[in-house]
Amino acid sequence: MKTANLAIVFTDIKGFTERTSRQTLEENQRLLQVHEALLVPLFKAFGGRIIKSIGDAFLVTFESPTQAVLSGIAIQDRLWQHNRGLLEDDQLHVRVAVNVGEVRLEANDIFGEPVNIAARVEGITDADEVFFTEAVYLSMNKAEVPSQEVGSFELKGIPGKIRVFRVPRAPYRVEAPAPGAVVTPQDESSQPPFGNLALARVADSGMDLGAFGQRAAVGAAQFGQRAAVGAAQFGQGAAQLGQRAAVGAAVLGRQARTASGALWSRVSQSLPEGMGSRLALSPARGRRLAAVGVLALVLGVG
Repeated sequence: MKTANLAIVFTDIKGFTERTSRQTLEENQRLLQVHEALLVPLFKAFGGRIIKSIGDAFLVTFESPTQAVLSGIAIQDRLWQHNRGLLEDDQLHVRVAVNVGEVRLEANDIFGEPVNIAARVEGITDADEVFFTEAVYLSMNKAEVPSQEVGSFELKGIPGKIRVFRVPRAPYRVEAPAPGAVVTPQDESSQPPFGNLALARVADSGMDLGAFGQRAAVGAAQFGQRAAVGAAQFGQGAAQLGQRAAVGAAVLGRQARTASGALWSRVSQSLPEGMGSRLALSPARGRRLAAVGVLALVLGVG
């Protein structure tokens, strides 16, 4: 049995289940594509390994608890930037929970109580927040990550209470304002919630932050294009099917007329002299004999 001491990160989208019930399948897929395009590069930028993604949830491991928390901070600031120009229904609000401990490694999955605790902590995490356990608090570099205790919680299936911490909102250094300066709520709202504390490190590493949004937009556009192409192909297929049906109907009509003509010729030859000409003069009788011809064609008579 192989084990490892890892930091475990769980993330999910606030209200995803309710949102899914109001979306078409295409809208829901586009939402998840944008979600993935925004989060995955930041997981990788801080050394994360994605174990699995189920719907709107990610399970990611890190060798460093400090890097795990920093990735969560970067995600929240990046989503704040993404949401600024969107309507509320189109915004993405994610919660991030972190725990650390020894887990059992099997194939491409991880198991153990540390995983269960991380999942339970995620359940009490607020949207747009990064919560982490006392185990993370004790093992991370506190000089790099600010922290604030949330409280102790009894979590389902977990013995004892678990102390939980959060990353407080920026600013982290309080300086005296300049004389006459007025800080308004609007000024505060114009700053990322965590002051780009972690996101700035990604920018310093040479990663293009603007490319995150571009990839998300490209992913959504590509999905829309594929849907349009699929609809066009379906329309072409329907048109071709209609053309083949029309051709088939015309062929069947010609065959029916040919069969009815042949049958009429045979019948008229077997009639007494003069009777065939009298029958030919009756349109109603002709139509009935034509119908007999169609029946003969269907039954294979003659």
